[in-house]
Amino acid sequence: MEQEVAQFIADLKHPDEYQRLSAAENLGDMRAGEAVDPLVQALEDPARSVMEAASESLVTIGTEKVAEATTQLLESDDPTVRSEAASILVQLDETAVPTLNRLLSDKDHDLRQYAVDALAEINSPRAIPSVLRALDDPNENVAAAAAEALGKLGNEEAIQPILRQLNRSHWMRGACLRALGAIGTEEALNAILEAAKDSEPVVLFSVIQALAKADSLKGIPTLIKILEKEPETYGEEAIIALKIILHHHSGDSKSSYLQDVSLEPIYDAARSGNVDTRLNAIKLLSNFLQQIPFSFLVQFYSDPEAAVRRSALNVVVQLAPTDTTPLVEILQSTQSPMEAKAGALDTLGRLKHPNSLQHIVPFLDSDDITLQRVALNALFPPIDQAVCDKMKELLNSPITEIQVHTLMAIERLQDMEFFEQVIQMLNDDDIDVVDAADAALVAIVEKINPHYPFLACFSQDERRKAFQHFNTGNADAISAQLVEALEHKDEAIRSIAIKALANTNPIESLPMIRKALEDPEKTVVIAAIAACGCVNSPETRSLLEEFLVNTANPHYITEAVLALGHIGQSSSISCILPHLKHPDTYTKLATIEALQTIGGSQALKALQELYLEEVDPEVIDVLEQALEVLEETVEA
Repeated sequence: MEQEVAQFIADLKHPDEYQRLSAAENLGDMRAGEAVDPLVQALEDPARSVMEAASESLVTIGTEKVAEATTQLLESDDPTVRSEAASILVQLDETAVPTLNRLLSDKDHDLRQYAVDALAEINSPRAIPSVLRALDDPNENVAAAAAEALGKLGNEEAIQPILRQLNRSHWMRGACLRALGAIGTEEALNAILEAAKDSEPVVLFSVIQALAKADSLKGIPTLIKILEKEPETYGEEAIIALKIILHHHSGDSKSSYLQDVSLEPIYDAARSGNVDTRLNAIKLLSNFLQQIPFSFLVQFYSDPEAAVRRSALNVVVQLAPTDTTPLVEILQSTQSPMEAKAGALDTLGRLKHPNSLQHIVPFLDSDDITLQRVALNALFPPIDQAVCDKMKELLNSPITEIQVHTLMAIERLQDMEFFEQVIQMLNDDDIDVVDAADAALVAIVEKINPHYPFLACFSQDERRKAFQHFNTGNADAISAQLVEALEHKDEAIRSIAIKALANTNPIESLPMIRKALEDPEKTVVIAAIAACGCVNSPETRSLLEEFLVNTANPHYITEAVLALGHIGQSSSISCILPHLKHPDTYTKLATIEALQTIGGSQALKALQELYLEEVDPEVIDVLEQALEVLEETVEA
């Protein structure tokens, strides 16, 4: 052991990077305390991989000696090495606290600041006395770091010592205020509100940040005053702080408190701030829905920034106005820009008022493709025959974008009126049109009957074939076509038909599934097996068990075992068990999976016996996972 450690320590200086990396990793695995100093030296290795391995090994060794040795590198000229050393100290957690506490007395102020920052990250109560003393450090960077650290540590005993530091420089005041905000007690909040009377920018910025950290509704009037007095200087920060506070409060307490708040400073910020300020100010107004005039928000529908337009639209939808006159005026005005009209159409569609459609529908004939597209997206049910006819025209548009958005509208409306025409579009040359048509048909069929075939249990290609061959909404007719399709010369159609029959009426389709299990084509047989596995009934289970006993095809065995596992009845275990000895690895893995799914002591015992004699690493790996699951469930 000692010789091995000595060799690995020597290898830390080996010219080959891989040798150095392997040595660093091995010393960590061995938790070799005598290797601490060499590993610390390896943190300055030119190869990043070696440095990282040495770092991980030092953390693994995890003694106070590691902490003491690592602090030496906090004075390194290399910022990467300093950063790695600081990271190790934080990862050592409580173990590093005594060393860091001693470091707070070091003559080097940079080291003292590193120690404070690390103690804040470790977040240990043992660090608080030392960090409190660091508040009086003659170096303001160290003292400010101590204040920030005490805020992170969140100890109320730190409030008075922090308050005593408020008479130092503006920089130190700011750090103390942010710390008070993080602690967040009533006493801390009052001190922050008092500091808001200061006119020094550094202090006021810190007040805003502190109020956001304190997260109290009582800070709102102060933030509003700051916003009103100096919107250009503090507007963005104040708006963000207000947004943070209001986001974290809800219910009657917030509503009753906000009803007396003046919104004019927020309105001004929304109108004249930079893009981010305008955006945040509009989002902030969603907290004042009872106080905002609808017309104020509508003006932002013409804003040059898309994000601002969307934000205003979202607030209008939350406001849910019953009188949509301002939106109609935008649509009817020749002076309104396209963006404003698009926003008005979108809003009308989201509001879904009974009279909204009459203002949306005319834009289906717009010469502007964007407005035409937005109008299609804004449609909502019920639509009349005239709108249906117009949409059928748009399905034949020479513009792919309009065809796709019309299909998307049909998907949303789920109207059977379009069924036959959309089926024909599955043959379109444009894949975007085909994809949209497929999605629309699935939505329509789901609305008619959620148990219909052609849905998510099929791949998209299978659904296309199904829709093209069974294009009717009549349940009896569809069943007849499916039965007929079982004789189709195309094996893909036969496999789709058997899946669809099982999905539609599994019990009545059993004779046809039995017939499909004898089909000469593999895809049809596998589809029939899968169809059985989707239904938990004595009939389907018996059919599968019989099939499994009589087939020798490993593909069929694999699928049948998985299907029985999906059904999940313990009575099937006896016919599944023999396949644990199957020479085909995938069949064996499928059998393990099925037994794990079914569960129970019988399955557990069989897998335990297999584990004792199995030699295939892939099978052993899957077995271990299955046994872990089964042992827990059986014991429970």
